[in-house]
Amino acid sequence: MRKTRIVTMIPLIVLVLVGVGAVGADTGGRTVFTRGDEVLMPNILIRSDLRFSPGRVGIDSGEMMTWVHADKTLAPHTMTLATPEQLVENFEDFLFCGECAAAIGAALAGHFPPGLPPVPVLDPDGDGEYGTPADSLLIFPGETVSAQINSAAGTTLLYFCAIHPWMQGSIEVN
Repeated sequence: MRKTRIVTMIPLIVLVLVGVGAVGADTGGRTVFTRGDEVLMPNILIRSDLRFSPGRVGIDSGEMMTWVHADKTLAPHTMTLATPEQLVENFEDFLFCGECAAAIGAALAGHFPPGLPPVPVLDPDGDGEYGTPADSLLIFPGETVSAQINSAAGTTLLYFCAIHPWMQGSIEVN
């Protein structure tokens, strides 16, 4: 009887293992979600755990990259390409980094021109591609945005949210 029980459980064990593998399967690393929330209680607390998830992805040149606004906020996000010097690394950078402030300001001014509707795609160099620092995408709650990544293999694209500059990610182009 014990042998029969083990034999009948083997298919169940295999099914569970296959199911776990499918849930954790790599989908090619082409979709990034915004995650987290933020809390502001004046004079008491500011907390934000907003982030891009995963923070680092690999993609083949020519593939589409997709971002999904899936966090708990009603705030929009940008995916603004940047140089390493334009990324906030600590609280002092958030307050005093001139290159960081310039990149943040340019993205916000481009996406939200005064008196006009928001601009979803910024392409300052006019090449029609998402691959150069200052290129930026804008996403609102519940939306998805995609861009084809045509950068050369071996390129690393760094990006951040101009609204929440601690939200940062990187794209490793294969």
